[in-house]
Amino acid sequence: MIPDNLPKDELRRKLKETEKYLEDHPEDIMALLDMGMLLTYLDQLGDASIELGHAEVLATYEDDPDLLEEVYLCRGTALFLKHQHEEAISYLKKAIKINPKNGLAHYMMCNVLLKMRRNKGALYHINQAIEAQHTAPEVYYKLAYTLNRHGRHKDAVDCLRKLLRTTPEYADALCELGKSYVGLKKVKHAIICFKRAVQADPKHAISHAYLGSLYRRTGQDHLAGQHLRELLDLDLVDMDELRMLSKLKE
Repeated sequence: MIPDNLPKDELRRKLKETEKYLEDHPEDIMALLDMGMLLTYLDQLGDASIELGHAEVLATYEDDPDLLEEVYLCRGTALFLKHQHEEAISYLKKAIKINPKNGLAHYMMCNVLLKMRRNKGALYHINQAIEAQHTAPEVYYKLAYTLNRHGRHKDAVDCLRKLLRTTPEYADALCELGKSYVGLKKVKHAIICFKRAVQADPKHAISHAYLGSLYRRTGQDHLAGQHLRELLDLDLVDMDELRMLSKLKE
């Protein structure tokens, strides 16, 4: 499946290449899937649905389990990105039924369930992804995120320390480690992690928000103001994060 972290210019270049290829090979299922995912990542969701639907029809006719597995994974991913979560689950379940060791399908299922606040199911699927050796850094990060949601902060710390040994500048992971320490009431440890996160990514809004809150709690109002002012020039913090921040005790 086409990765979702390519720059927009690269996505557009690949889209043109795939369009040209499909002119001569209009029933190449894998090319149709690539086209569908490229269009999805470029927010051309209507056209993406047409290409992915065409691929599904052809794959069903071929009756090839490997092709169907890839089709279901792509369709589930695209539906997740369109915020059609129940439909995404339906397709991802089909992919997992064909191949229970499809780590990427389990990873995407975790993402969907987290959005739906079904944390127990998300934890199951992220563990399945790891057992299937889908060990990209994002998977360990998502596991730690889910563990924190379950209040298993010590387990999240252990997971993140393992991750950060290989990717020490991973700002999201550093931030998540800070949140783990907040849960363990280790404020000094948390501040160190959030500071490392904004050093790795000066525009990491969530870390600035936590630093502002924690410095205010510890009476360091000048530092709190510095980080809260940083938020004025950044995207708003996710509402879930704001709710968590509001629960921090003074």
